[in-house]
Amino acid sequence: MIDTVSGLPLTIDERTGELAFHEGLLCDADSHKTVGQMEGLFRSTEGADPATLVYRAYRNIRFPEHEKLFSDQDMRYDITVIMPGTVNGEYFKTSGHYHGARLGQLLPYPEIYEVVKGSIAFVLQYDPLFDTEEEGAPDDVRAVIVHEGESVIIPAFAGHGSINVADEVSAFSNIAVASCPVLYDAVENRCGLAAYVMKGSEGPELLANAGYTLESEPRFARPHEAHDLGITFGASCYRTYVENPSRYAWLLDCEAVDEYIVGLTELV
Repeated sequence: MIDTVSGLPLTIDERTGELAFHEGLLCDADSHKTVGQMEGLFRSTEGADPATLVYRAYRNIRFPEHEKLFSDQDMRYDITVIMPGTVNGEYFKTSGHYHGARLGQLLPYPEIYEVVKGSIAFVLQYDPLFDTEEEGAPDDVRAVIVHEGESVIIPAFAGHGSINVADEVSAFSNIAVASCPVLYDAVENRCGLAAYVMKGSEGPELLANAGYTLESEPRFARPHEAHDLGITFGASCYRTYVENPSRYAWLLDCEAVDEYIVGLTELV
């Protein structure tokens, strides 16, 4: 019953995307979004059934004995399940957002995403001005294709969203600062992220969102491991974290490793 990628005793219902937790594993909350609830984030929802389920999110998953390991560092482990499918050719996705920072902190918080099932494209758009009047012109837009067992780190100032590019239910976990401000307006105001991931005849294709001013076309990329930051492909992020939580202190303040993190995805 243990999921081999997450290393946790959980199962996914392929029909509904629902998670079931076993052996005392806890989850504080779950939610979901439908096509209708994501109106204005897809390129077009014309003709689509608004009741169609797009994704489910499960928050603060942990064993009771690991509660303090997460809370002491203000960390949280979540899992999001994205259903397979498209809306007028655009793959199902999450809403997309930016991260904020605590008062006096120079950079917004980063985050770790780990694909525990299927394949997911994480669109990253780097925009240090996202919360100013000059927002809407990201310096770089890329869709990082991450396969089951792989992880990607979301850099500071990177707006991001997750897209299921597989023909099956896909799911990803995250380790993030629990009190991190999550900011949706800059994405919602421009009808989604700067790149739409479309289903092409030979696989995913990228289409620029006309609501942004882009100096270059969005491109695909792949992630790199970062053993020194706790990112090893094939190793459960949850298990790696609870073995040595202090190793992830950079999630609370990434100034010293910001440039390194930005370089952990490579264009293809």
